[in-house]
Parts: sequence; structure tokens; C-alpha cells
Amino acid sequence: MELAGALAELRNFILPCDYPDLELENMKIILVDGSPRVLSGFSEKSSGIVDKKLKELGVEIILNTHVKDYKEDILQLSTGNSIIACNVFWTAGVKANSIQGLPKECYGHSGRLIVDEFNHVTPYEDVFAIGDTALMTLPDYPKGHPQVVQPALQQGKNVVKNLERLQKGKPLKPFDYFNKGSMATIGRNSAVVELKHLNFGGFIAWCMWLFIHLISILGVKNKLFVMMDWTWSYFRYDPSLRLLIKPVVKDKTDVKSAPETADEIQQTLNNSSSVNSQKETIRS
Repeated sequence: MELAGALAELRNFILPCDYPDLELENMKIILVDGSPRVLSGFSEKSSGIVDKKLKELGVEIILNTHVKDYKEDILQLSTGNSIIACNVFWTAGVKANSIQGLPKECYGHSGRLIVDEFNHVTPYEDVFAIGDTALMTLPDYPKGHPQVVQPALQQGKNVVKNLERLQKGKPLKPFDYFNKGSMATIGRNSAVVELKHLNFGGFIAWCMWLFIHLISILGVKNKLFVMMDWTWSYFRYDPSLRLLIKPVVKDKTDVKSAPETADEIQQTLNNSSSVNSQKETIRS
């Protein structure tokens, strides 16, 4: 979703200035989602905000559809339809890497290791897993915790404390995830924010998204440079990155068709023999 919004803004604001000769009306951005709504991990209100904003940017949205195959610039969909696309960006998530030596029973959805409330890898008592690779199913999180940084940080701190408790012979403390909220940016001046008892979108949410990411950058100098770069890009529509684009036009008139009939094949062989004879004469 975020990538679709970024590509749409690139097409709408950057490319027309840098490459006015490109036929940008032929550049289509299509978002294919297997869920019944975009950003299904958020509330329906936030999904509605995202859906509306993406369509305003010119993004076509296809829901309840999966990608089955992509070959020779043709994207095959689960509905039986196909899309001609020269570029396909896969953003449907990640799959955890498996570890040699652990049986298949240890793995759950998307290759994540099944753990208990103490992050023990089932059925082991001395093997722990945290973050994206851990699948802890709870009533509030039937598909495991979100694969973002906060669950990984909080699980890591809890595992460290539990290791200290093991050394002291104390009982382990179960993991209790504190959800600090979720954010997603759609594009310029638009984002969605979901807190525990509040969710909203728009310009204020976008400013909050910028502020949170800015304070997470290490060093005052780095914060200042990033803020200056963001400010310049916001007012000038002039990012520091550039693309070198050279259109390739295939001229079909230069491609000779292959001989089909027996007479055409024989004529081709005769021409080839005549050329070879001329080469031998020249060499002599």
C-alpha cells in the first residue's frame, strides 16, 4: 500500500518534470490484494481512508484476488484474469528462514517457529525465538504478533529477564505485548494512525508519522540533515534521487520471418550455399 502511494506520487509529480517526453498516461499502478479491504491489519475506518486516498492518486485496486504466476510480462490472477505488466513489486510479506535440526512440527504459518508465552520453541525448554521468526498465538493475536519492531524489542527484553530468572531459580514471566499503536503513510500529507483508543488519518497523522520517525534517528546531526532533506523535498518536489531512463523501441520490420514451406526452406539453403561459395572464391 505504501509503495503504491509512493509510485503514484512519483508518476504524478516527479516524472512529468524530469522526463516530459514520457507518455505517463500509459503508466498504470495496480494494487492486487488478497484481502477484502486494503490494509486489513488496521480498522475498517483506516482502510476506508487509505482506499479513498489511493484512488485519488490514480491507483487501481483489485481486492479478494491472489497472484498465481508471472511469466513473459503477463501477471496471472486467481480470478482467471491477466494483466500485462513489465514491472511487478512483491509486498505481500516475508517468510521466516528455517533452521536446520528442528523438526517440521516446530514451524507454523509462514515458516515462523511456534513458541509458548515464554518464547520457548515448542517443545524445547532451552531454545527461544523472538520477533518475526516467533509465532505466539494468543486470543488477541490468533495469527501471532505483528511482524514489526516493537514485538521483537519487547520479546527480547522479556527473554533476557527470564534468563536471569532461570539463573536465580525464579519462575518465568510470560510475555505481555504492549501495543504502542500502528502507523502507515499513504503519501504526501496523508497517513493513518491507530492508538489504543483512537484512530485517525490525514495531515495530522502524517505529521505524527514524520515526527516519530525523525526522533528515532540516532544523533542530532543526522536528525537535522534528514529534516532539511524532507523540507526541501516537500516544498520543491525535488528529491535527490534520479532515474536514467532510455526507452527501447523494437522495430518489428527488421525481424525476418522464418521460412515455412519446403520451397522457402530450399531457397534459403541455396542462398546460404551461394554466399559460402563467394566467400571461398574471395579467400582463394
